Formats: sequence, structure tokens, C-alpha cells
Amino acid sequence: MRSNSFFISWFILQGMNPCEKCTIKPVLMKKIMMIMLTVLMLVVIVTGSQKEEVAIAIEEVIPASDFDLKINAEIDQAVFDVFVKLNENYREKESKVVFTYEKKADSFFLSYLFDFSVIKQNQPIRKVKRTFNYNATDGRPLVISETLLKDKYLPLLINEYAGRGIAVNESDLKFFKYVIAENGITFYYPRDYDANYLEVALPNLGVSLATPEAEEGEKFAALTFDDGPGPTTKELVDLLDRHGIKATFFLVGERVRFYPEAAAYIHRHGHELGNHSYSHPDFKQLTMEEAAREITAAQAEIHRATNAWPKSFRFPYGNFHRQMLAGIDVPVVLWNCDSEDWRYRDGQIVFQNVVKNLGEQAVILFHDTGRHKPVIEAVIEYLSVSGYRFVTVTEMFRFYEEENVVFGKIYY
Repeated sequence: MRSNSFFISWFILQGMNPCEKCTIKPVLMKKIMMIMLTVLMLVVIVTGSQKEEVAIAIEEVIPASDFDLKINAEIDQAVFDVFVKLNENYREKESKVVFTYEKKADSFFLSYLFDFSVIKQNQPIRKVKRTFNYNATDGRPLVISETLLKDKYLPLLINEYAGRGIAVNESDLKFFKYVIAENGITFYYPRDYDANYLEVALPNLGVSLATPEAEEGEKFAALTFDDGPGPTTKELVDLLDRHGIKATFFLVGERVRFYPEAAAYIHRHGHELGNHSYSHPDFKQLTMEEAAREITAAQAEIHRATNAWPKSFRFPYGNFHRQMLAGIDVPVVLWNCDSEDWRYRDGQIVFQNVVKNLGEQAVILFHDTGRHKPVIEAVIEYLSVSGYRFVTVTEMFRFYEEENVVFGKIYY
């Protein structure tokens, strides 16, 4: 294993505030402009130089052959993108980003495993894994398709991780990183967003050629349900299952305690779990310590019922103090399309509330209260014919690529 360490320095250029009653002499203005241009050039040079260093470091791993340039370019760009995001996310925390990598090769497969760490005061505060797999003969990128993952590997993964006291489901599949080899595939699952990965080795049951990512302009809808579980949760899950949709359920810890089987039912059917606090208070009325206890207690209650950890958190009522965000170690997700199903009994009003607020990335707020199931079905039909693709909030914001998770940020 080899190791390389880089730290990108970010230059911040602050413009001058205009002032009606002050003037700047032309000569002084010219000097200021020259300084600004110099700093801007430094930003470009530093960033460009950093990319070159990363490219050179990656080049050392790639063996010489006809298809190396293509592999090198793909890895170079992907590694640089992770570096930029991590450095951007932690630039104010006096930290640096380092990586180690391993190459594994056999007669059929060529694989690279990268481990990135954000280091502060000589201690890792975040870790991110990235894997790249190729056909050893022609250099074509390889993946395990969603169908293969779900049909062949998921049952084995469920069994393996159950033995470690962890329940995984279909919504977890995108979180898995894997290294492909002739004699087996090693899977890595992040137990949390600090990326404490759990490793499992399975037999090689088949792989696929990589396919292009979704094109820009595609529309996405994330159905989210707050305030459950409850006595009608199973009916809602069954409704979603009939339409082949995976949603995100933001669960209240107290209600999980009363309806643990309903919470487990949500997870067993492949839906994503979110934390919606323990007792559903207004966080603006809480101290920092009380807010932390609400979140921690809900995490524990949800895990007790499901053997799974929530992937995100949502403030009740959307209310919070900014200083609370820094202490939450999962992504905070609100919404951008409110059905107001709790306010109105008239289903037509609820339906129109959704339709009129839809964007190309719609995070839609419903409540798991047993009301308005016909409206939910009508919304699903409308979104389907309007060309929306249904996703969980993790898929919407690509939280499964851990460098995209920024603690202290609100996603909606």
C-alpha cells in the first residue's frame, strides 16, 4: 500500500463595498485591480497544480498498457473531485485530506480501493472509501447492476450483516462499495457517516458493464412521511409497494416505542429511515443539550426496533436554531413541497398544494397519519405521467457518496 497526502489551500477574495461618498484615484484603482488579478491567477494555478499532483500520484498505480490512459483519466478526475469536496467542506476546520490506495489484480479483474481521511490535530475526523473496478482484458469499467445487487447479493448481505446485529435493506444498496475479484467480491458498508466501514466477503455471482449516469434535466421526486409510525403505517407501506416506490420515513422515537413492529415493517420493505426527534418538540424552545438528547434518544429507539440507523434527520415543524446544526452527525433534510395534509381535510386542496409547488428535485412532505391515501395515490400517478423518477432523500442528494454529506448544512 502506498500513501499520498495533499492539502488544497483556498484563497478567498473579498470585493470592495461600494460607497457613494468616497472615490478612489485611477492609479490606486489600477494597482488594486492588478492585485485582484494576481490573486485570481494564484487560485487557478494552485487548483491546477493540485490536480496535476493528484494525477501524477494516481499514475503510479496504473500498470502500462493500451487502455491505461482511459482508466487513469477516470480515476484522476474522480479522486480530484473527492479531494475538492472534502477540502471545501472542511476548509475552516484546520484540517487536511490524505489518501491511501491499494491495487488488486487477477486474470479477469483489475480493482483499486481508495481510502480518504480528513485529518485534524493528527486524528481522522471523516473517512471516505471509493472503489474502481475494470475488466483486466480490455479496461472497460465494471459494476454490479442494481438488478444483480438486489436479486443475488442483497439476500446474502442481509444474512451476513444480521449476524453482526445490523439490518440492511434495498435502500442501503447504493451505500455499498465493493472490490471485484475472480474468487469473490469484498463489500464495504458504512455504519455511519464517519464511515466506520464493515467488511463482508461474498462469492462472485456476476458483474456488469458500467452504464452512463442519468442525464441532466431528469426530474426526481422524494416522497417523505413524517410523524410515524402508527396503526395505519403498514397500509401506507403496502400502497407504496404496489407502485414500486421507495420512500423516506422520518420517525418519531416515542411512536416507534409504541409501534416497533410498524417501524420494522417500513425497513423490511426497503424504505429509508429518518430521525424526526423523540417527542416531536419545537426545537426553537429547546436548549442545545435538550436538542441533542431528543436526537440521540430517537436514534436509539429506531435502532432498537429495526437494527438499522436513520440516514438523516428532520426538525419537527422545520424549526431550529442555526447553532444546533453543528452537533448533528447525519444530514439534515427539510422539504421544498408541502402537501399540508395535516391542515386540510379536502383532498383536492392537498393534491393542488403538491402540484403547484413541484420543482425538478421535489422533496415532498406528507404525514403518516392514515389520512389522504387516495391523494397520495393521485400524486404518485401525476408524478409518474409527468416524467418524475421516484427516489429516497439519500438518492436525491447522493449521500451514499460520503463526501457529499456536509454536517451543519440544510438539504431541501
